[in-house]
Amino acid sequence: MEIIEAQANATQSQILLEQIRLDALKFAKDNPSIITPSSSTQAPVATKIVQWRLPASQPFFSSNSTENLTIRQWIIATEVNLKVSGVSEDFQAFVGGAYLRDGPFSRFQALIVKKPNLTWDDLRTDLLSAYEPANLASLNYIRLGDLTQVTCPTLADYVDKFTRLESQLPSLPESFKISIFVKNLKMELKEKIMANTPILTL
Repeated sequence: MEIIEAQANATQSQILLEQIRLDALKFAKDNPSIITPSSSTQAPVATKIVQWRLPASQPFFSSNSTENLTIRQWIIATEVNLKVSGVSEDFQAFVGGAYLRDGPFSRFQALIVKKPNLTWDDLRTDLLSAYEPANLASLNYIRLGDLTQVTCPTLADYVDKFTRLESQLPSLPESFKISIFVKNLKMELKEKIMANTPILTL
């Protein structure tokens, strides 16, 4: 009985994974601006999405699971595997979401309807708020401190990610948020801001 159930779960997971790949392909087709230009070393994103398979060790997460796997553990494992597999940021939520089941997968589907351009950060925040609410604030605090302009493609990306994280921490003093924001800017920009704002101390 356990073997049959395991096989059924595996089949269901494969079907869900394939459906997500198809959804991602449709997303790429409907949004041609995100297609990576073809070159001798780089294939279009729409072609690559079919090839994106996370390692066999990638776990599934279900709110009904009997395994001792927390949502945080699943997120950490998934982020590692997304990076190892070279999944583009545009498709990380789609690929990672394929490894959700039951309630979490339903939340994922609902999020896609609300936000067709769903990002991994969006999915991660939603899952943490639903399945680990007590630890969400501390996790966002850590991520806010770790976020730097250097680790972001552009300054606008840094500002956007910082704004989304700090909005999740309403009890954090504004002066402290400003301090973290400036502290994690690139040195040349940080120095200009410090020079123009003498009262600012880090």
